[in-house]
Amino acid sequence: MILGFIVGAGTSIMNAFNVSLSKDLGDLGAAWVFFATSTLCCVTLIVLKDPSQILNLNFKILPWYLWSSGFINILGVIMIIFATKSLGLYRATLVILSSQIFFSLIFDHLGLMGIPKISFSLLRMFGFLVLILGCGLSAEFSSREFETLSLAGFLVAFFAGFCVAFTGILNVGVAAYLDILRASLSYFLPGTVLLGIWCFLSDKKFLNLVLHQKTYLYLVGVINTLLIIVQTWSITFVGEGLFFSIFFIGQTAMALWINSKGYPEMERTFVTPRKIGALSIAVFGLLFLYGGSSGVLSY
Repeated sequence: MILGFIVGAGTSIMNAFNVSLSKDLGDLGAAWVFFATSTLCCVTLIVLKDPSQILNLNFKILPWYLWSSGFINILGVIMIIFATKSLGLYRATLVILSSQIFFSLIFDHLGLMGIPKISFSLLRMFGFLVLILGCGLSAEFSSREFETLSLAGFLVAFFAGFCVAFTGILNVGVAAYLDILRASLSYFLPGTVLLGIWCFLSDKKFLNLVLHQKTYLYLVGVINTLLIIVQTWSITFVGEGLFFSIFFIGQTAMALWINSKGYPEMERTFVTPRKIGALSIAVFGLLFLYGGSSGVLSY
């Protein structure tokens, strides 16, 4: 549970870095750096663990449908960058995470890919509605903002949440065939190759732009690799819904802090008692979602 909180906080930092990269590189270029640095980090970990594995990745044993994880992730990353630029980091985080938890409830109910099956119930529905209420109040939208904010931003954020939840399930399936490091590499490779071809062919100056980014922004791949490893391992044991619920608390808290500092080059939003109180309501909803599930408190 502690790991879920830490990784959630790291994800907000990662999303902020992606937005910064997109200022010069565009959304697709930022997504390529995200995938390329993740691939490099993952390959490094594989070599450090066992150099012989890099020549024996054994991707051929994967069923074709599990390869879709990497391709869906391409869409997810690009949509998250777009939604964050449209809605702001904190508000986009609330929408994306609410969508993730919604779909995670469905996947948990079905017990997809062998994850712990947690049946849906009226109590869990009530908890989810309380969660949505808290998120809505915490976003602090005025009536004028509802008129001016991009509807596309909300829809993209919602579908980005689906992509994250669905690829999380697919990654568990991949990990049943490969160890976590090689499973993670299969998740990063499609984006690295396909977006790389597009970016380098469409802009001859792309590599020069990439090399002139701030050095710390390249940590996005390190954060992402750790996220995928911890996420895949945790979902296998506690289910997707519980993991993303703890993840929710860490990511929203960090997103709120980052936006309060006006980073990354976005309109500064202040931490208010209403935001804190509304987030408390959302966390209360999480207790109804998973507080009564067997084994929750043991993790």
